[in-house]
Amino acid sequence: MFIDKQTVERHFSKSAHLYDGVNHVQRKMAHRLVQLLDEKRRDAKDEPRAILDIGCGTGWLTRECLKSFPQATIDAVDLSKQMLEVAEKNVSFHPNVQFIQGDIEKMVREKPSAKTYDVIVANAVFQWLDKPTETVAQLRSWLKPTGLLLFSTFGPDTFYELHDSFLLAAKQLGIIDERRGLDYLSKSEWKRTLERLFAELTIHEEKAIESYSTVEQFLHTVKKMGATYSQSSRPLSKRYYQLMKEIYEQRYRTEDSIPATYDCLYVLCQA
Repeated sequence: MFIDKQTVERHFSKSAHLYDGVNHVQRKMAHRLVQLLDEKRRDAKDEPRAILDIGCGTGWLTRECLKSFPQATIDAVDLSKQMLEVAEKNVSFHPNVQFIQGDIEKMVREKPSAKTYDVIVANAVFQWLDKPTETVAQLRSWLKPTGLLLFSTFGPDTFYELHDSFLLAAKQLGIIDERRGLDYLSKSEWKRTLERLFAELTIHEEKAIESYSTVEQFLHTVKKMGATYSQSSRPLSKRYYQLMKEIYEQRYRTEDSIPATYDCLYVLCQA
């Protein structure tokens, strides 16, 4: 798939100062990644000394890694300069952390890493890559022997209520529906790719359901996170949009809220 990285960077940069107020699921995912990393490293003889944090955003996962591994040096990479500026403040300019603005796909494609890492982490990032499976394969060479790649991403059931409502609205209007948002790889698709590359692979899938007072509030929250990128080129008419919201409310509203499902994948790979 093709992702317009300039558009993605612009959206997240615009939302950098709002992100920490609305990224509840992403923070839970980051916390889960740190738990999995702690469990994996508990019996290891040596703690990780070099960590790469891909798509560090506002630095929440970077900070959690520092708490667990205070002696480690961390290279924290993000596409957005504004996100990195917030991250530097959140991490309090820690001497063990180097913040790097860049596109990880371009970085791994154009040149080998100057160093290798004990751990590579990425929280809710890989769905924004043009070629996620190829990029992960290239990142494999950035790991030290027995190094760990640990990442979270979203699966295809993410926001299924929204996509179902768009589909039904399109049918009622007699138009062709184009999926709005991103195409997500499934657990089985990730498994087929990664089991050929790594000695050990574990994938957990968990559903997180967030509640909102209205469909409008849900969509506004997603916009505040900067995650409004769509691969659809079809203009969204007011009638189509309004009918989608009506269907969403009718089909999914509980007594006092409407749900939005996040299909969360947690992937642990050992070289």
